[in-house]
Amino acid sequence: MVFFSKFTKLCGLLSLIALIVVGVFFDIPAYSQSSQLQAKYDAQKDEVNNQINSINEELFKLTSNIHDVTQRKNTLKEEVAGMQAEIDSINNLINQTKIAINQLDEQIQSNQEQINILQEEMKVLIRQIQKQDKISPLELLLTSRNLSEVLSNIYNLSTLQVQASNLNQKIEATQQELKENRRVQDEVQKTLNDTQALLKSKQDGIKILLEKTEGEEAKYQSLINQVNEQKSQADAQLVTIDQNFNIEIQRELEEQAKREAERRRLEQIRNGTAPGNGISGGYTNGNEGDGCFFKEGQSLNAPAGFFASPTDGYVSQNFWCQGVYGHDGWDIANGLGTPIRASANGSVVTKGFHNGGFGNYILLQHNLPSGTNVYTLYAHMNTPAIVDGGVSQGQIIGYMGSTGYSTGPHLHFMIISNSYNTTGNLGCHYGSSKCYDPSSVF
Repeated sequence: MVFFSKFTKLCGLLSLIALIVVGVFFDIPAYSQSSQLQAKYDAQKDEVNNQINSINEELFKLTSNIHDVTQRKNTLKEEVAGMQAEIDSINNLINQTKIAINQLDEQIQSNQEQINILQEEMKVLIRQIQKQDKISPLELLLTSRNLSEVLSNIYNLSTLQVQASNLNQKIEATQQELKENRRVQDEVQKTLNDTQALLKSKQDGIKILLEKTEGEEAKYQSLINQVNEQKSQADAQLVTIDQNFNIEIQRELEEQAKREAERRRLEQIRNGTAPGNGISGGYTNGNEGDGCFFKEGQSLNAPAGFFASPTDGYVSQNFWCQGVYGHDGWDIANGLGTPIRASANGSVVTKGFHNGGFGNYILLQHNLPSGTNVYTLYAHMNTPAIVDGGVSQGQIIGYMGSTGYSTGPHLHFMIISNSYNTTGNLGCHYGSSKCYDPSSVF
């Protein structure tokens, strides 16, 4: 937006510079050369503006693209955050799975140890049973001291066989539990392997998405930098066109001033009023005072703050004078309809439409503390002045326009000395009144 503001301001400035050709020399009838300069300038400006419009369109597309990439990147960040939550959940599952595997390992080890113990107990029982089985019933009867001992030995053998049977069942149950634990361990291990593979896939997916997006963003940013460089070159072209136009305008002003001086001299000769080599009508070959024939030689003794800026904008042409040509006020440029305010307390002397070039204008009179009168003129207003009688400093008196001899919206502001009391002439450059340089009070 800074570029567009600067560009708009530049175009306005260039248009207002063109105002000099007709705004300053509004009573010169021939404008052919100025028109040619203006046409050449307009053609060059249009060509550069077309380039700038194309650049702006391309820049808009690239900016939209990088905006889309940025939005996708923000969406990807949300997706990455979601993936990261899944990764955290997967990592938690992996940790729980590892704990379960460790517990199963401990259980399997316990099963194996229990089986070993039961097998040792079984060996003992088997040896005892084998020992009992080696004694025949007759031998058992003959070696026993009595019937009670015979029955006791038979009972012991039976008990050993029952114990062996129970122990065998425990061994089988423990072995079955061991087998089941190993099966569960295999399943949990498979789950762990699958989960770790899923984790790697998620992490790789995040990496690919982010790398792709960042690559696109860098690509569009590089293109935007290139287009901005083109735009800078176009700006430089506008500045060059402006500088060349100013040079041409200055040359044209000098030529017009010479032609006007010669026209006046010849007219005076025809009328018999020529004062030798001088120029009548208030012109003194530019040697009056500090060399400016229309500048008031006396100082403007106005206290600080007596005058205020008459409008908002920028000074597109200052007060200047060189020989028989110059500019007797300030041109302040801004948009059409910008409010114009009374520069100081005063009263309306005259207003209306000036056919000589000022267009809609108003002249105010101000009384300085020293007792001297001074006047301010506001020209090229969009509509007739909206006040009568007394006015206050800062009061809106009209609005900026481009009426009269003007090529763009601006205010032509003049401070006329009390010479107006005797001349009654609104003009200084093309009249007999004298003007102050506004920079002496602002």
